[in-house]
Amino acid sequence: MTPSNSPPDNGPGPSREIQNRDRGPRKKNLNRSKAYRDQFKLRIALNKERRMKDMYKKRYYRLKNTNIKRTESQIDNEVERIMNDRAKTKTAITMYSKLINNIRKRYSKAETAEKRMLKIDIL
Repeated sequence: MTPSNSPPDNGPGPSREIQNRDRGPRKKNLNRSKAYRDQFKLRIALNKERRMKDMYKKRYYRLKNTNIKRTESQIDNEVERIMNDRAKTKTAITMYSKLINNIRKRYSKAETAEKRMLKIDIL
């Protein structure tokens, strides 16, 4: 006896072939929507990282610029702080006067006009 070519009847409900045909697009749609959700989460994470990078970049440049551009009051405060420390002030003035005296001695008998101009520029 040869088996029949007709599919077996499983009773009520859709056949296996119809289930497989319907399952394919449904599974594809589920995977596609999951991919879109993952992509959306990654996009949010990327934007967050970009904002953090920009924030730190701006903070760095702000700090860099404030260190370069000191106001006159800040400079005056530093000078006042140094002047209040008598020992440092005395040492600085002594070192400065010794430096100037050594430069004067070196260029006092300058042979060339260029060296004489250096002496004038320095002193």
